[in-house]
Amino acid sequence: MPQETQIIENDTQEYHNRAHYGYESNKDIPISKIDKIEIEKFRSLSGREIKLGKHLTFISGKNGTMKTTLMGLIAHPFSNDTKDAFGIPLKTNLGDVFKLSKKYDDEYSYNVCFTSTKNEKIKETVNIDVVGDRHRIVVSGHGKGDGNFIFNTSFHNLGRLNPIVETSANEKENISLTDEEQQELIKFYGYVFVSSNHEKFLAVSDDKKKKTFGPAGEKATYDFNSISSGEDNIGSIFNKLVAFERAGNGGILCIDEIEASLHPSAQVNIINYLYKWAQDNDVQVVLTTHSLHIIQNIYLNKGKELEENEIVINFISYSQAGSDKNYAIISNPEYSLAYQELTLSKPEDITEKHKATVYCEDKIAKHMLKSLLGQKICGLIKIEHNLDADEVNNGTSKHHLINLCENFPLVIKQSNSFVVLDGDVKDNEVEGIEDKTIFTRLPDPDYYAIEKRILIYLLELEPNNPIFTKIGMLQDRIKQDLIQECRINPPDVRTIKRISPKSCKKWSKLDEKIFKQCITQYCRDLPSETKNEFKTNFMVCLNQANARLGLPQITL
Repeated sequence: MPQETQIIENDTQEYHNRAHYGYESNKDIPISKIDKIEIEKFRSLSGREIKLGKHLTFISGKNGTMKTTLMGLIAHPFSNDTKDAFGIPLKTNLGDVFKLSKKYDDEYSYNVCFTSTKNEKIKETVNIDVVGDRHRIVVSGHGKGDGNFIFNTSFHNLGRLNPIVETSANEKENISLTDEEQQELIKFYGYVFVSSNHEKFLAVSDDKKKKTFGPAGEKATYDFNSISSGEDNIGSIFNKLVAFERAGNGGILCIDEIEASLHPSAQVNIINYLYKWAQDNDVQVVLTTHSLHIIQNIYLNKGKELEENEIVINFISYSQAGSDKNYAIISNPEYSLAYQELTLSKPEDITEKHKATVYCEDKIAKHMLKSLLGQKICGLIKIEHNLDADEVNNGTSKHHLINLCENFPLVIKQSNSFVVLDGDVKDNEVEGIEDKTIFTRLPDPDYYAIEKRILIYLLELEPNNPIFTKIGMLQDRIKQDLIQECRINPPDVRTIKRISPKSCKKWSKLDEKIFKQCITQYCRDLPSETKNEFKTNFMVCLNQANARLGLPQITL
């Protein structure tokens, strides 16, 4: 497999035509990767661009938003001599992707922006001209050196799913895979379908469009005549993977509606496989999809890859277009936008009907949690501090909650719940919890109990701070209570930091209503970065809990 070309990313670097870098012909340009296409005018679109990820690119949106056509524009202006396992040229002609209308399609123009192996940023224009009664594709122009670039590309459309029963396909014993390719196909099949029942595959073709592989060998319980459309889909895609691997110099593989005929779990599995395959073979894989399941999985589990443009989702927004249908193409949009456009509902709507349960230690922790999260997030969850039906019980100790996460994680996962521990829980106390997404902690920089933290907060304020008016208690009264009721003397910050949290808890119980007001004020005064970090960690836990039930992701 080829070594991946090292490219220094520089978003501010300008693009120039090939002549700027001294290339006389498009065929001379050593292409490393395609960065984007800029659509100057194509059908109803103008002034739009589609960005490509380093490894995976998704184009998603409603039916009729030209997803397949736009992917065809990406794949077209390239030529190559590579052939697939059946000896068929890898290159897909534009006419095999879509047909331009003589009546409605006019002259169009778009720019292909790419990076060379020398880290040169090159941009060339592709025009679609009307000549008589036909359309002609013009890359760069009509002069010497113009024309298609040399780069491995392939467009795999839904014709791959034409049912075998409607074809004259049969096994082709003269077409074979190498032993290594056979093993890779077995692994591919097993990875996507979580199956280990196959030891061999034979090529299947009707000498037209059908090109796939069917099970064979002593372990086989059926042959190509009985494979499902999902299995047919996988075999057909593998044929393209083999072609790129044999060529060994990167390229672009475009697959239309990758999820077609695949179970939701298989959809996620094939995406994970293709991502790793794209990395190993330095190929950019471009996919169209309507699958909310795939989109949700990417946002939940590939956040880092999205941030680093390893993966890019281009969402064609139907709602953000006027009557001219110049759809906005949004790169890596908020998940909520994608969800709303694909389902016509908000992710919060369904989550509110299946609220996750959040377990905390006691009523004080519950109040602090609500103060930190705000009304909107609290509307998506239920907060509990008792793990039994005893109403007299004032809460659940941190030891019980940690034990639950450490030794009974399935109980949490299967009940759509997670745990929020107090801020006094130290790192070494949670080392034994393997799944870090089933718990988080209230924020505290010094690992203090809530009661101790609030007293420190109050005593560090100036006596005339408006907060004391809001809670209806002077700072001197607080100090008096600490001396007389809690035997904390002197009642200062230094003493509070030194003593046991139990003494601080005694003061908090003198007037629980006032103490909760103090918590509310403290949370309001916390730095924004502290609150945002906690909310982010909390939402990771909430979204993972919801994902286990197949519920949509929520974004802040």
